[in-house]
Amino acid sequence: MKWLKRLAFALAVLVTLTVLVLTFEGWRAKRAWEAYKRELAARGEKLDWASFAPPPVPDDQNFLATPALAACFGFATNQTGATAGVGDTNACEELKQRFNWAGRLPSPGNWREGAVTTLEAWQAQLRATNGTSGRGQTDQRMAQRYGLSEVLPGPPPPARSAPENPALIALRARPAGTPLEDLRFLLARDRAILDEIRAAARRPFAQLRTPTDLYSGEMLPWLATSKSLIHPLLVACRTELAGGNPEAAFENFITLLTLAEAAGSQPLLIGTLVKIAVLELAIQPLWVGLAEHRWTEPALARIEARLAQLNVVADFQRSLRGERAFALAMLGAASAPEEGPWVPENPYQNALRYWPRAFVYRNQLNVARAYQAVLLDRLDPAGLAVRVTLSPEDDVLRKRLGSRSPYTVFAALLLPAVERSLEKAAVSQATVTLARVACALERHRLATGAYPERLEGLAPRFLARVPPDPVNGGALKYRCEALDRFVLYSVGLDGKDDDGQPTKEVRLGEKGEAPSGDWVWRSQPVEAAAAH
Repeated sequence: MKWLKRLAFALAVLVTLTVLVLTFEGWRAKRAWEAYKRELAARGEKLDWASFAPPPVPDDQNFLATPALAACFGFATNQTGATAGVGDTNACEELKQRFNWAGRLPSPGNWREGAVTTLEAWQAQLRATNGTSGRGQTDQRMAQRYGLSEVLPGPPPPARSAPENPALIALRARPAGTPLEDLRFLLARDRAILDEIRAAARRPFAQLRTPTDLYSGEMLPWLATSKSLIHPLLVACRTELAGGNPEAAFENFITLLTLAEAAGSQPLLIGTLVKIAVLELAIQPLWVGLAEHRWTEPALARIEARLAQLNVVADFQRSLRGERAFALAMLGAASAPEEGPWVPENPYQNALRYWPRAFVYRNQLNVARAYQAVLLDRLDPAGLAVRVTLSPEDDVLRKRLGSRSPYTVFAALLLPAVERSLEKAAVSQATVTLARVACALERHRLATGAYPERLEGLAPRFLARVPPDPVNGGALKYRCEALDRFVLYSVGLDGKDDDGQPTKEVRLGEKGEAPSGDWVWRSQPVEAAAAH
C-alpha cells in the first residue's frame, strides 16, 4: 500500500503548494489594490458610496415632499410624520390618473427634427372616443433612443375595461371650443394641484430619498413617476405660450427642469439617464416658443440663467463615481462585510465569499481602473466637455480590461454598457448648451431686430461668454441666414463639421462607430424654413 501513502503525500504537497500560491497571490493582489486606492486618494477620488450620497434635506425645503407629490416619492404623507416607504400606492395612482389624459396625447414634436405637433392635433386626440394615440410608440422610441428602455420600465398598458378619465368625459360633454380653450378647460380642473407643484419647484432642494439599499430597485417607481409627471407640465407650457402668457409658461418650464434635477439627485447612473430624458423633453416647448417668438426678453434671461446652472457632465461624473463605488462595495462586501454594511446579503455575494482573495482584489482593482481611465478621465466638467472617441491608450486599456480573464470578469461585464452612456452625457450637455445660446440669440433679435452675424456678438450683453461645443471643446457652429433665421449646431458624435446637416442618430453604432451629421438647433420648424 506504499502507493497510497505516496499518493496521499503528493496530494498533501499539491494542496500545500496551492494554498501557498493562493495566499501569495492574494497578498500580491491586496497590495496592488491598496496601492491603487492610495493613488486614487491622492487624486482626490473617493471609493465609498456613502461619500457621494447627498445628506437628507428637510421635507419643507424639498420639492418632492410637497403634499401633492409626497406619496409618489416615499415621503411623509400624514401628520404623524410616518413615511410611505416606496409610496402610498393609492394616492400616487390617483395623482397619475388625474393627468393620464396628457400622457395619451401625440408626441409634442421633436426639436431635433424641426417638428411641431399642433394644438389642433392634441384637441382632435382629446375629443376622439377610441382612446388611442401615438404616445406609447413615441415614448418607446424615445426610451430606446436615449438608452432608457432596458433600465426603466414603462407604465403598463391600460386595461380594456379601465374607466375613462373624468376630465375627458367632461370635455366631450361640452361643445368643442378652440384647441386653446379645450386645453385650458382640462388644465383648470386640477389647477390647485399643478399650482402646488409649480410653487414647490421654488424650494431650494429637489432630492429623491436615499435608497435603503441599492439592490431592491426602490428608486425605479420614483423615477417612472418623474417621467409620468412631465406630460401635464409640457401641455401647460405650450398652452400658456400659445395663450400669450410667457410668465406662466416660464413657471411650467422651470418645474420641468426641477423634475429633471430631482431624477438625477442620487449618484446612480439610472437617475442621471432619466434626468437626461426629462431634459430632452423639456427643451421641446422652449424651442417651440423660440421658433414662434413667444418668449419675452425677461423670461429668456431667466431661462438662460437657469440652464447655465445645469452641468450634465458633472452630474454624469458623479453618477459614474457612485456606480463605481457600488460595484466595489458589492465585491468588498463579499470579501469583508464591514466594508459595505449598506449592501444587503444575497446569494451572489455569498458565492463570492468562497472565491480566492486574489480574484476579489484583482477584480476590484480592474473595475476601479476601468471607471477611472476609460470613463471618468474622458469627462471635463470645468470645460463642459466629453471626449466621446477613445484615444489609442484608452483603446488598449479597454481591450485588456475587456478580455476574458478571471481577474477582469467584472470590468468586462460593466464596461461596455456604462461606456455607451458617455454619448448620452455629450448629447445632453450639447442640448443644454444649444438652448442657452438660442435664448441669447432671441434676446439679441428682440433688442436689435435681427440675429447677430457671429456668436461673438452675444457677449457680454446676452451671454457672459459663448459656451464651447461639448464634443470637441471648440466653438459652436453658427450661420445667420436671414434677419429672422439662423442655424446653430454642434459637430456631433463624429466630431466633424457636416455643415449643419442633421444627424439621423444621436447614439453610437453597434460597433461603436460614430454617425455622421451634426446636432442642429433650427430657428424655425422644417415646414417654415422650407417655405423660405
